[in-house]
Amino acid sequence: MSRIRATLLDETLYAMSAVGEWHIGLVLAFAERLDETRLAEALRLTLHAEPLLAARLAPAWWRAHWEPPEQPPASFPLSVEPAGDEPPAAHRFFLEPMDHFDGPQVQALLLRGAGDTLLLKLSHFVTDAGGVKHYAYLLADIYRRLADDPHYRPPVNDAPRGLHRITASIGRGVKRAALRRMWREGKANPPSPTPLNPPGKLAARDERRFIARHVEPGQFAALRAWGRERELTINDVLVAAFLRALTQTPPDDQAHLLRIIGTVDLRRYLPADAPPTIDNLSGWVYANFGADAGDDLDATARLVGATMQQLKEGPLGLSMMPFLALLRAVSPLALNRIMYTEMMEGFNKENAFPPTLTNMGAIDPARLTFADAPALRAFLLPPLLYPPTIGPGVSGYGDTLTLSAGYCAAGTPTPIMENLFAAWLDELP
Repeated sequence: MSRIRATLLDETLYAMSAVGEWHIGLVLAFAERLDETRLAEALRLTLHAEPLLAARLAPAWWRAHWEPPEQPPASFPLSVEPAGDEPPAAHRFFLEPMDHFDGPQVQALLLRGAGDTLLLKLSHFVTDAGGVKHYAYLLADIYRRLADDPHYRPPVNDAPRGLHRITASIGRGVKRAALRRMWREGKANPPSPTPLNPPGKLAARDERRFIARHVEPGQFAALRAWGRERELTINDVLVAAFLRALTQTPPDDQAHLLRIIGTVDLRRYLPADAPPTIDNLSGWVYANFGADAGDDLDATARLVGATMQQLKEGPLGLSMMPFLALLRAVSPLALNRIMYTEMMEGFNKENAFPPTLTNMGAIDPARLTFADAPALRAFLLPPLLYPPTIGPGVSGYGDTLTLSAGYCAAGTPTPIMENLFAAWLDELP
């Protein structure tokens, strides 16, 4: 297979390598034990169905390409270990970096117990959380089909990748509005110190950790009802509680602007029948909520709801795309990587890069059935970001939510992260 050109967002994430470890994790916990041999074969066949996952990233001076292997993989390196006492999110599997320049772009570890737990991680250079969910559904489907037909071979997904799928689905007016939004969001979000982390710990990238906390069905139901009464989304309430948690762990007694960078799944602009793909189709939204969080969660949530409603009135998540496309057109990838690194180091030295809060969306239990029943629990882990930046993520599964983040305890001490997540949960209805 010939090499495949990397997309705009593939290259952008590669250029931003100085921000963190670019892989996305997925934890799948089952009541039953899985068939190890069949699972390994299903994993191998996912590389047949999505050939890009078997490829290596080959960056050059001007552009990057994906280079698939000359022959389809004859096996998949599935690791198997007995389950231990540590939570799955704390396993070293998620703390070890991926070799994006060798491949494959997906790794798996099966933890054996009375009920198995499957750990997956996929390179963010090749896909976002939406693509990780698509991969999990594909793996479950192949695993089930192999039970009935050991010779089953999935079709190859040859759907196109890249932002042109989005731009082809939106009108010229939306594109012009995205360009105007880029200037407005830039003016509304000047670099300024953010809460939580003290500056000066940019180089402290050791002692890597993940933290995960679950919002169980009872609290999740209360959260939804509380938001519904106020005509607020679940995301509005989660953001409001997160902002209030940030104000409880400031590095000093100064007033700090409450800003976040949120992510937006740009698949929202695609037709309903668009084929799912392994792709980076996430944009960013820059939200500034001012320095006053209000007296309680109700006040903060109403502020968040009003601000987000204003942002939704325009092309949500598309504001940075004109700039990224222009930069790619006139500047080589290697130079862009140097520029992004210098820019991030400048922001981080002043502690002026706001937290990223990623809503990775809901995982569908009906599509995550490997054997007789769906997984008992499933949640995503966002990329681990280097200090002083933090990037929590939220994912849903059935009647539960999971709040998670990767961090470096040498720069952002574990007590700070544990206190932040405890405050986040306490602030929720």
